[in-house]
Amino acid sequence: MRRLLPVLCLSAFLATGCAATTREIKIQQPQPKPKIEEKIVQEEQAPVKEKKDPYTFRLSDNLQQDYKEYLLLFDHYLDSVGSDRSYLETIGRYQQFIANNQDSNLIDEAKLRIAELYNLMPPPNPASLAYLNNIISNYVQADHYSIRRNRLTDELYLDTNPVCEKTAAWALFYKAIWFKSNKEQAKACLEKILSEYQTSTKVHMLAQEELKEY
Repeated sequence: MRRLLPVLCLSAFLATGCAATTREIKIQQPQPKPKIEEKIVQEEQAPVKEKKDPYTFRLSDNLQQDYKEYLLLFDHYLDSVGSDRSYLETIGRYQQFIANNQDSNLIDEAKLRIAELYNLMPPPNPASLAYLNNIISNYVQADHYSIRRNRLTDELYLDTNPVCEKTAAWALFYKAIWFKSNKEQAKACLEKILSEYQTSTKVHMLAQEELKEY
């Protein structure tokens, strides 16, 4: 271990001019940082690589805030595969969206997504049925918006042009399909689509095909 000379003695020694007959005092220079640390810094500063999966999208800057939040949630929705835990995490995000956007006209859309996520958790989940019933009762004429992608700009957007599809009609259809073990209930849901939601052309057609089994 290196010995350090007292300051006064070192000054006196240098004053006598005897440095030639005495062992040279070497001052240790500070060592450079290990290369491994430099590598870590470089990795931290490296730009984040752009996602390359097929669900990568952009959002228009002029979207109102609840629409933007909802579209960002759609990304989590698409990634919610593989385990009940990931479904529950995304369900929690949709529930938080509902709590934070009570006046949004996308509440029924968020509830429909929650019902779908619960339905992906076997066995058929009663929570899914509860959300479907809530939509059927409380959002009778709410418009159902489609999420689309602009092929030129790669922007994801909600198609809010005048639509004929209704969220409640889709909730009725899902109720008939997901809980078809109750045949009487399923048939009643399909018949209600045909009688009350004629303008919901897509789900109306699906309901007609499904009713052929009854």
